[in-house]
Amino acid sequence: KQLEPGEELWGALTGWKRSGHGPRRSTLLVTPRRLVLVERRRLRKPRIESLPYTDLTLARHRNLMLLSRVEFLTRRNESLNFTLRRTHGAFGAAAVEKIRTAAGLGEAVVKGPPATDQKLASVPR
Repeated sequence: KQLEPGEELWGALTGWKRSGHGPRRSTLLVTPRRLVLVERRRLRKPRIESLPYTDLTLARHRNLMLLSRVEFLTRRNESLNFTLRRTHGAFGAAAVEKIRTAAGLGEAVVKGPPATDQKLASVPR
């Protein structure tokens, strides 16, 4: 029911989404055209949110001390925060890069010093 007929599934992340009643176990499905968030609810049908890539303005991944967080911001200034286990952080980062490419958001901005030194050293023979 979550995916349309013929829609390809690129991947899925399991984690938690904040809710008014505490954190809820959720699954984020990544497809070529949209994100689908399936939020499990006790004694009721799961809540399903669909977010097309055209509505995204920001997608980022943050590694925190004990967990990893995937964050999205829409054109309507709605935010979607998805929390992952720290051990699944690499999958979250890969998913965000894939989503940024599909949504046309450009390259991720990396703050801090460059990873490599720009100076070249000559090697004596």
